[in-house]
Amino acid sequence: MTRKRKIALGALTLVVIFCLWYTRPRSFGELAGDGKITFVSMLAIKSSPPAGISAWGLDGDESRREVIREAAEILESGKYRASLINLILFLPAPETTKKININVTQDNDSFWIDFMGSTAVFHFDEQEIVYNLNDSITEKLFAYTQEFGVKIENKS
Repeated sequence: MTRKRKIALGALTLVVIFCLWYTRPRSFGELAGDGKITFVSMLAIKSSPPAGISAWGLDGDESRREVIREAAEILESGKYRASLINLILFLPAPETTKKININVTQDNDSFWIDFMGSTAVFHFDEQEIVYNLNDSITEKLFAYTQEFGVKIENKS
């Protein structure tokens, strides 16, 4: 093997190792920290062309601890894999009919997450990180918000 091929093979090996490390499955606690969640606000939106848009909202603060506990259990129930799309500047939004927006306050630090299909976009301060989900966390969150939340009337 020539020297150039060995260098190219070594570089390729490093890229593959980096990609495997970067996309390893992580828990919600690894992404958001292990702090205590003190506030959760969820907005579930479903769009269907003939019916328009339906939305449900659900808030949980210290007075509604069961909402925080159950939302945290759903968030922690799955694994999240960082997407390699984070390494490029353009972040396309996936096409989906169901979306969930969750605002979380954890030990006085706030961030929000957009769940769209099998994708979750975490928004920390000035940073957006895309994660792929390995199970139907979006469906679980949507069903929970729909069941226990308040339907927001569409005035159009």
